[in-house]
Amino acid sequence: MPYTTRLRYTDKARSGQTLGGLGTGGVELRQDGVFYNWQIANNFPFGTGSKLNFPENTQLFFLLRYQEQDKPPRLKLLQIDDGDYVANINNHIYEFPWMTGIEQIDYTASFPFTQLRYEDSDMPLTVTMEAFSPFIPHDVKNSSLPAVVFSFKVQSHAQKPVSVSLMGTMRNLCGYDVQEKIYTAEWQNHDGLHLLQMGVDQMDQKESSWGTQALGILGEQTPSYYLGWGHRHPFYEVVLRNTQLPNRDDTPSRNSRPSANGTLYADECMLSTLSVDSVLQSGECSTTTMVMSWHFPNFYAQKNSESIPQQARLEGNYYSNFFANAAEVAQYIQSHLSDLEQRTRQFHDDFYASTLPLPVLDQLNSQLNTFISSSWLTKQKQFGVGEGLTPAQPWAGLNTIDVALYGGHAIATLFPELEREVWLNHRDLQSPNGQMSHSIIRDFSHFDLDDPATGRVDLPAQYVIQAVRYALWTNDQAFLKEIWPSIKKTLAYVLRERDANGDFIPDVNGALTTSYDNFAMFGLTSYVGSLWLSALTYCCTAAQVLGDEETFAIYREVYQKAKSVFQAKLWNGHYYRLSVEARDEQLIIDEGCLTDQLIGQWCNYWCGLESIVDAPNSKEAVLSILSRNYEKGFGLRNCSWPEDTYLHAVPDDCWFDQANTFWSGVELAFASFLIWEGEVAAGFELVETVNQRYLKAGRYFNHQEWGGHYFRPLSAWALPNAVLGLSICAGTYRFSPRLTLPTFKLFFSFPSGTAHYIHDEEKQLVAIRVLSGHFSCSVLQLETSLPLDAQLHCSLGGEVVASEDYHYDAQTRTFVLTKAFTLAESQEFRLWFD
Repeated sequence: MPYTTRLRYTDKARSGQTLGGLGTGGVELRQDGVFYNWQIANNFPFGTGSKLNFPENTQLFFLLRYQEQDKPPRLKLLQIDDGDYVANINNHIYEFPWMTGIEQIDYTASFPFTQLRYEDSDMPLTVTMEAFSPFIPHDVKNSSLPAVVFSFKVQSHAQKPVSVSLMGTMRNLCGYDVQEKIYTAEWQNHDGLHLLQMGVDQMDQKESSWGTQALGILGEQTPSYYLGWGHRHPFYEVVLRNTQLPNRDDTPSRNSRPSANGTLYADECMLSTLSVDSVLQSGECSTTTMVMSWHFPNFYAQKNSESIPQQARLEGNYYSNFFANAAEVAQYIQSHLSDLEQRTRQFHDDFYASTLPLPVLDQLNSQLNTFISSSWLTKQKQFGVGEGLTPAQPWAGLNTIDVALYGGHAIATLFPELEREVWLNHRDLQSPNGQMSHSIIRDFSHFDLDDPATGRVDLPAQYVIQAVRYALWTNDQAFLKEIWPSIKKTLAYVLRERDANGDFIPDVNGALTTSYDNFAMFGLTSYVGSLWLSALTYCCTAAQVLGDEETFAIYREVYQKAKSVFQAKLWNGHYYRLSVEARDEQLIIDEGCLTDQLIGQWCNYWCGLESIVDAPNSKEAVLSILSRNYEKGFGLRNCSWPEDTYLHAVPDDCWFDQANTFWSGVELAFASFLIWEGEVAAGFELVETVNQRYLKAGRYFNHQEWGGHYFRPLSAWALPNAVLGLSICAGTYRFSPRLTLPTFKLFFSFPSGTAHYIHDEEKQLVAIRVLSGHFSCSVLQLETSLPLDAQLHCSLGGEVVASEDYHYDAQTRTFVLTKAFTLAESQEFRLWFD
């Protein structure tokens, strides 16, 4: 009978959730139980050290030894193994048949929690494991811990007692790229924590790979251990023959490689194992909590010039401000685990306690993975998200200004103190003439004028919009004053050097001049033009906040002239055309319908600034984009042309087609723009199309564009504000919900906390309940669909507000509270009618 089987596309483990903290590096746990893409030791491509070339499935693995009464022992590897080199054994089916991989794993990932359920027909046990790293919005320290917590449950369904040993094994990666070193290991016992810590000695402690790793057991269980093994013999014989490990340290044997001068150095491989051992009766369940932690303090800037040594600038890791080694990290986790887990789980559960469709919530949630897979956080708290990352290389730099315009929402609302650092760092790297650096080239001190992307004409407007947005969202006038000279310098640079024809809108000159790198645009374009109009409105608003009347007058006039040109030359009656260019005394009109043609209007919604185009035109344009560029269940093209069927002709000299393709970051941004424009169902459908496409592709946590783990799709975090119609501007919060349901509850995050917005027609109630942090504003404005003819009441934190502190316009159903207030966690604002 022939060998017959079936493999489904989704059976291959292509993508998983990354475990770790902000800027700490991490590991990716996929559906097969294997930990991929190890990025904890400052190693390439996440870091600037050498590439880590060890087999990924041996760097951390969990093993179950079980023995039913009156039966021989067996070992079960909690991975779906590839049959070759697993658990540090070559060809285990031949060399050690007592160990086999697990038959089936059920995998569930919802950031930051990953659950695996392991089942096997040979095994009289069911094993579940939940892994997470703390992620607590507005708490940078506790969201940047270099650690992962694993919670196991092992339940017996055997008829007789079963001896069980749950083992965790970790490979020593310290000094992985240094030959002359020796391995170290130690066993530590603390109250409520037993751990092994591995490291290296006799090597330069300034190397990026110098550091420590730890693996521990939390709680009152007393584990057994075997430190410093390197070969299956005798380790696996000891495991098989005994119900617990021998509490043995064989690390000296791993330092046996002789050098030319006779000094002994570390061998190629060293692993250490700990085990929790028990006997389970039928139906009995045991629980075990493990913690893996790491500490590699020497994070270096990238080498951006041949004349600069690789380790010229030590940037360090933020976590090294608080911990001296991996054991200290593990001890901190042990002593704070209850609080860390409770607040992490609260954020997750509060987020999902929302009326938004589940695929929309899932897409929002999944994008947070990029915070862990791709972010840098230096010892001085300089923060950046890499534009793209694959196992082969990093793609572009950190905090790419054009991509951050889309993806930066999550930083601004979840970790605003890091967002502040982003724009101050860009400010510090600004050239004297006002030009902005395209990105931080993996070195927070380096401005790369030779980078072709630095001259992109969309960057100045995008910088102004985002830096001022931070100031308006946080109402941080000190920051606005600090960055204001840079804002003015940027705008002056554009008018002086990037507007050759004097129409008050910057000119575009072909490929590599905007975020659409290889999508050549020329002359006056809707993309750059709308961004420029938005930047001018942000500038004028900032000038009013600061009382800078002169700057306001200058740029208000520029705005009015630019807006007139934009409308007159680009509007074609249905949408704003791609471009208009005067060339060789001819007017060349490109009727392309770009999805991002009104990106500046989308930006203005964030702070409730004036519309850059008339409202009917904006609505007509988004509907035209939807009808021309979108195919349900397939995707939203970046651009289309009237003569297109499904594929626009690609120029011969185009090395990467960016017009016909889908960028999920643009799709998710446009979905929120649709919702702002009142097209809620269309916006949700577009998000679900993106969600389903990545589910089918098996890359759910790894969106692709310029590399993987791409930054732009964090634009999904603009969706909650759009659904709420929420704009924030210098202490004023305006809510104009786009949902028309009689009852709904929506989660939203803002610079100082998280909250639920509650609308209940049956109870005639609108409420804002603070979930974490605090909610402070000077003016609160709500548009509500509640009845016109009812008496209104208002309270803050349970205290009724005097009627002279608010007013209600029955015609527009708009409530305005002019009394400044602050609500603490668990307090509510309530507006009700009776």
